[in-house]
Amino acid sequence: NADKSFSERMEAPGEPDSSASGKYTVVLQDGFPGQNGRSQTVPMLELRVEIYNGKPAPMEARQYARRFMIDMSSPEPVLSDLLEEVLCRPADRARVVAKLKAAEPPPAPKLKLSKADQASTARWSLVWKHSIAAPERLNEIGLAVSRLEGADVVFVDTAKARVLLDANGNQGLSVPLDSASETFPVNFLGQEAIGEYNVWDSTVRVRLASGRLLWKTTELPGVDCASAVDMGGGQGQGIAISLNGGAGALMYDTRGKLLWELNKNMGNDWCIDELHFATGAPAGVVIADNDIVLVDAKGAVIKRIEEETGAVRGVDLDSDGRDEAITLGTTVSSGLRLSAFDLSGKKLWSAHTKGETASLKKPILAGHFFDKTVTLALVDEGGFVQFYDSKGNGAGVFLMPEGEALAACTIGNAKGGDDLLIRTHSGVSRYTCTDFQAAETKRGG
Repeated sequence: NADKSFSERMEAPGEPDSSASGKYTVVLQDGFPGQNGRSQTVPMLELRVEIYNGKPAPMEARQYARRFMIDMSSPEPVLSDLLEEVLCRPADRARVVAKLKAAEPPPAPKLKLSKADQASTARWSLVWKHSIAAPERLNEIGLAVSRLEGADVVFVDTAKARVLLDANGNQGLSVPLDSASETFPVNFLGQEAIGEYNVWDSTVRVRLASGRLLWKTTELPGVDCASAVDMGGGQGQGIAISLNGGAGALMYDTRGKLLWELNKNMGNDWCIDELHFATGAPAGVVIADNDIVLVDAKGAVIKRIEEETGAVRGVDLDSDGRDEAITLGTTVSSGLRLSAFDLSGKKLWSAHTKGETASLKKPILAGHFFDKTVTLALVDEGGFVQFYDSKGNGAGVFLMPEGEALAACTIGNAKGGDDLLIRTHSGVSRYTCTDFQAAETKRGG
């Protein structure tokens, strides 16, 4: 839509009334993956305040738009607490709906597999599938596995609840709470729990399986990513958080105490993961900061590697107790390059990948999928999984029948290896390699 005028009067108990006026624009932005294998289009509202309390608004307010996601399914006025008349008018809503329909991308062409890839895909079999209503928003796709009372439990975030499944896909608790787009298991404050956040959230929260809030951060500038980090010596795990807009990274210990902050010479820290420097010692982190940043357990940057990257993972590829930093370029300009670096920053190998791995927040998995050795798995939004061994050699592929993936993680199996858990629009599916070779019970993550 062309720029249109707005005016609003803000009233808050105990606060002086304020008024504002300016321009708003409705724009379209790619959102989370849709059922056709492409990103869905999400309407956004860009708001520029020109007059505030009868005076020209600050230059920053006039130059930089505040952006809000529009919920088109809501019958109520959108952003009613901020801008009561925007998109309340039937004509405005009709224009946005028409614009969304016109922007709907055509179905993605079906991926054609070579005979070798077909044979590789045939190695994988569906163990179970648990049906769940299709998510309507980005923050309804959280997927994580945690240990509760000695058993694996799958945590699935939906529109109105967090659903708990056992290892066989049977539903247990359904906990009413606001959903999250990203979840991860964490042993925090002496308890097995689930960390949660939405991208660009102002907090990271930790909840018990019951849904009870155990801990949350203070207000943050904008969360890009968060992960559990081993505190060493059996102390449990802390939480590392990377922030948007050059705000850096934070590390909290297993009691929720801030250990260190890193905010000098940092950009958008897209992804963060734990990085072990020695067996039993507290772990540091690896950060995707356009470049690759290796940070020790005390928060000191030990190496910055110039390689464009959007996703990272710490994985012990050679079982020596020291992780390698696994990085993935998630843009075309980066070559979709998968690389492994040792802790000195030396590149061990690099491999060219294909697909749409940038669409998943954490596309890199590691586990014992085929035998006792650690294998990397890259999961893309089209349900295409690419496997690489510890030397960077291709180890086959798996194309999910659903043809899509919204989130992915691993779960241990009875054979001592790891299976794939994939979240789709229709539910959660568990897949296993049918010709798994007897493996040790040690897992890759």
